Amino acid sequence: MPAEVKGDEKLALELDAYAQSLGPLPPKKVPDIMLAAAKERTPVRTGKLRASGIVLEGAVQFTVPYAAPIHWGWRARNISPQPFLTQGIEASQAVWTAAYESELQADLNRINGA
Repeated sequence: MPAEVKGDEKLALELDAYAQSLGPLPPKKVPDIMLAAAKERTPVRTGKLRASGIVLEGAVQFTVPYAAPIHWGWRARNISPQPFLTQGIEASQAVWTAAYESELQADLNRINGA
C-alpha cells in the first residue's frame, strides 16, 4: 500500500541527522547486562573464569584460555559443554531488548515531525 508523506523534506533532513547522530550499537549498557547474566551462570572452581569476563568494544568476552572449551565443551578431554554465555544472553534478552528500545525511542522522540 503506497503512502504519501507531507512535509517530507524536513522529516527527511531530521531523519538523516538522526541516523548520523546514532552512537555505537549496541548501547553501552546492553553488553554489561549480558555480561552480568553470563557471570551468574559461569561455572566456578577457582573463580578465575568468572572474573575474566569483560566487555571489549561492545562484545562480551571471557579471557582465560579455557573459557571456550568450558563453554562449548571438548569431547577429546571429556569436558561437557556448559554454555554459560549463550544462556546468559538468552536469559537476559527481555532486559537488553528493553534497553535497546528505550534508547532508540528516546532518540526518535527528539525528531520533530516523526
